[in-house]
Amino acid sequence: MKSDLEKEYCKNKEPSNEFMDSFTKKYNVCLPSDTLFDEDALMDAFINI
Repeated sequence: MKSDLEKEYCKNKEPSNEFMDSFTKKYNVCLPSDTLFDEDALMDAFINI
């Protein structure tokens, strides 16, 4: 999971809709589309786990 997030962050510096869709399906997690969050902070938090 962490490596997928790192690759996406290095590639685009922000999560794309396509990536988020594939990520949620692959890891069976739910990220509501109406949730507002700081994408940079989210990616940093996942990378620094």
